[in-house]
Amino acid sequence: MTIQYTADLDKRVHAAIAPLFATDMVLSQGHSDAALNATVTFVRRNGQIYALTCHHVLEAFRLEAIKRNHPLAPSVHFGRSILQFKTLHENVIRWTFRSCRDFPDPQIAKEAATLNRFNEVNATRPDIAIADVSPETWQMFNAARPMEPIDLDAWIEPPWSDLLPMWAAFGFPNGHKYLEGDKVVAPMPRITVELQSSSPQQREDFTLCSPLEREHGFGFSGISGGPVLAESGADQRFYFTGLVFEGMPSSVQPSGDAEAFLGPKDIFLLGYLLTPERFDSW
Repeated sequence: MTIQYTADLDKRVHAAIAPLFATDMVLSQGHSDAALNATVTFVRRNGQIYALTCHHVLEAFRLEAIKRNHPLAPSVHFGRSILQFKTLHENVIRWTFRSCRDFPDPQIAKEAATLNRFNEVNATRPDIAIADVSPETWQMFNAARPMEPIDLDAWIEPPWSDLLPMWAAFGFPNGHKYLEGDKVVAPMPRITVELQSSSPQQREDFTLCSPLEREHGFGFSGISGGPVLAESGADQRFYFTGLVFEGMPSSVQPSGDAEAFLGPKDIFLLGYLLTPERFDSW
């Protein structure tokens, strides 16, 4: 995917992504800005549309359902159109995302040493989850708002040596939703951050990090699953380069040992390089 003009960038990216919410199966409790959310990116591969997000997003949704003792499903909302990534068969609900990592069974979760070993093995796999989107569902989305997936079938390899060092990441931060009337509004910031990894085309993942001159006022929990693009200095086009799998600080006030080195003026993102071949391997 390439985009020629900066002014078109946000509009084009918005057509390929959506907030992914953890919502009640039948919305009996309504749709609230308190619902957990992350980001889902839609891609086309071999003519099929897929929804792409991170495994840890689904794990957070699963733990939220356990905490509330209430079934939840990963969902996207377009006006009155709602898709829940789930199936129901003989009163058994299953999410339709297929993950590169495993979920721990309840017995493992009760044993600290076993859970640690499980997590170590799990962490060697990509933090990625993928779901099919049927043509009928995609048509429903387009009726609600114009949608255009990132087309991996027409993917153009970025001119890596010509890419500018400031890359742009997109997503829907969990802590910045708000209500507007009876609708939940999820802002989609463009997060411009400097590439810190050398030769990203030879890597599976990359690091983006920038210290700013003033506080940015954002927490980046929720942008996992969002796309990353980079501009070529040679042709001034933006190229799709990857997918965010971690954003820090996670909240406006950095917290936890993992964020001890970050302040409110810092942005630190991790992403996976995404090519058609990499997608196929997932």
